[in-house]
Amino acid sequence: VSILAAQVRDVTQTSGSAKRCSRYSEGRAGSPHSLPSLFCLQRPGARMAGLEVLFASAAPTITCAQDALVCFLHWEVVTHGYYGLGAGDQPGPSDKKSELLPAEWNSNKDLYVLRYESKDGSRKLLVKAVTVENSMIINVLECGSQQVSDLTLNLNDYIDSEHLVDFHRAYKNSEELRSRIVSGIITPIHEHWDKASVSPHREFPPATAREVDPLRIHPHHPHTSRQPPW
Repeated sequence: VSILAAQVRDVTQTSGSAKRCSRYSEGRAGSPHSLPSLFCLQRPGARMAGLEVLFASAAPTITCAQDALVCFLHWEVVTHGYYGLGAGDQPGPSDKKSELLPAEWNSNKDLYVLRYESKDGSRKLLVKAVTVENSMIINVLECGSQQVSDLTLNLNDYIDSEHLVDFHRAYKNSEELRSRIVSGIITPIHEHWDKASVSPHREFPPATAREVDPLRIHPHHPHTSRQPPW
């Protein structure tokens, strides 16, 4: 009976996922920015599904290897709990939270500047990617803590410039690329933030608050020489 129940539950969950993806497909043409979270499209055995959807939405504007790499970078940032806000150093009137790449994201092929905000609103990132010959130097600033992380990638190691129109051939060594982005950029930023969040901030020892409580009746010890705790 328990095995049968588990099978029924699996079928129900699969059906629910299919319906959600079906609703996405029906609404995509009319409102591309109403795209649901890319996470819902990731299924076992299809780890790059969210990236494929993002790539398809940006494909008409992807014209060089650095475009494809920044598209991959954007997807990786989004999968770690961020929304894109817009392009450029400063906020603009067209800014909006989205999992898609913003307008004008690749207007400068030598310098890409993108801004992100965590989904809980606690962190903001400024991402800059500079093209230098066949390499891309990526610099990420966490605006609150001013923590900086950077990474240099060889474009030829991860992008096939001859097949940019074909998602399944545009990227090479995808798992290695993911690993390098996470270890070089995402993890350092998050580790610094986590340490800052859990660091204790005590200006006074616990006993001090008890001693200075104005409603507390203090015992009278006329002959004591013990110094007060503060």
